[in-house]
Amino acid sequence: MAAKLLVTLTVVFAAYLIIKRQQTTDLKRLQAKNDATRTNTDERQNNELTTDIRIGAYLFLIMMMTVSASMAYFSWKNDHEKVLVTLYRQNNANVADEKIVFHVYRQDLLERSFTTVDGIKVVVASDERMEIRDL
Repeated sequence: MAAKLLVTLTVVFAAYLIIKRQQTTDLKRLQAKNDATRTNTDERQNNELTTDIRIGAYLFLIMMMTVSASMAYFSWKNDHEKVLVTLYRQNNANVADEKIVFHVYRQDLLERSFTTVDGIKVVVASDERMEIRDL
């Protein structure tokens, strides 16, 4: 969720910079037409400021993409972590609980069902107990 928010903010910021750049370009053209005696030092300072803003925007974009990529990687890594799921099934009141052990990826765990690493879909009955342990 946070990665999506960061990507959205990055796109909004990039769009703002593009629109702002177009407005400044149009404004410079109008000023150049109206004031032909403008000195070169003002233009040089303005160009340096624009260059600094552009460099800052690129650095911010690179930072945001790096943070987004690292968050996506860690989320993927967490989802593909194996956990140990143990089902306890009671056959009779006189017999001890039957214990069945499965290896499951964390992303495949649902509320009352899961899919094992081998691809077997297991639905937990209402009279069974499910225990989940990290490996």
